[in-house]
Amino acid sequence: MFVKKNILITGCSRGIGKSLVEKFLLQGANLICCVRKNSNDFKNFIKKNKNSSNVLQILEFDLKDEEEMKKSIKFIYENKINIDILINNAGVPQGSIFEMTPIKLIKEVFEINFFSQLKLVQLLLKSLKQSKDGVIINIGSVSGLEPLRGNISYGTSKAALMFSTQILAEELKNYNIRVNSFAPSLTNTNMMSLMDEKSKKKLMKLSKIEKPYSVNEVAEKILILASEKFTNINGKIFTMKDFNG
Repeated sequence: MFVKKNILITGCSRGIGKSLVEKFLLQGANLICCVRKNSNDFKNFIKKNKNSSNVLQILEFDLKDEEEMKKSIKFIYENKINIDILINNAGVPQGSIFEMTPIKLIKEVFEINFFSQLKLVQLLLKSLKQSKDGVIINIGSVSGLEPLRGNISYGTSKAALMFSTQILAEELKNYNIRVNSFAPSLTNTNMMSLMDEKSKKKLMKLSKIEKPYSVNEVAEKILILASEKFTNINGKIFTMKDFNG
């Protein structure tokens, strides 16, 4: 399904991103993996993977640093790689009530969860336009769909990313680039471990689930969304419920 497809994924070092890397490699895709600096554990993980030759490059850069991002993305144009699929998966959590949250901190969360994703789309647009069927998937969150106490930074940054998905879908459709968003519910990641029990229970109640999803369950749905089955779907926000019948 993804044989020889060139796929760039951010936030690959752990969680959903790492699971995506595993699954796309099994499908024969060519990957460009974006990770934070000094991600030695991820590099070792790739070395041990039997399909490691399909990893075209591991790009290490700080999402908050636009110049670093530009330098890293040069690899794609220097090697004339046409990106078929871009998955904006990277994100940072932050949980505190609005009254106790400095605006500076909210800006920092937005820089990674929202602005850096838009910057990456802009930088890769020329490459994506060369694909016969370009795909952009922005990983949002149900936290951006439902108001949760203590979620002013993370929730609103993800809400902005998901709304921008719909605008990008409209603007890029004439280039045969489809843009959709996937909003996972509570997922068993490092990010979940930072949440208090009350917030976890509320999120599960809102999502009508009895336990958190595994990263593999979420990654499987993202692969489906990236596949040709969704060629004619554009500008939509999907949740796990859309795939679970």
